[in-house]
Amino acid sequence: MEILDKLINVALIAATLRTTAPILLVALGGSFTTKAGIFNIGLEGQML
Repeated sequence: MEILDKLINVALIAATLRTTAPILLVALGGSFTTKAGIFNIGLEGQML
């Protein structure tokens, strides 16, 4: 149980969500531009 408690840590889950949120938003924007037929090469710059 100790290993499971260390793996399922609220701070770790919050840090993971905080880190992946910008990547997911850029991926969503990229899918919108692709669906619209626009080729967008500046997705990495938009993450900043």
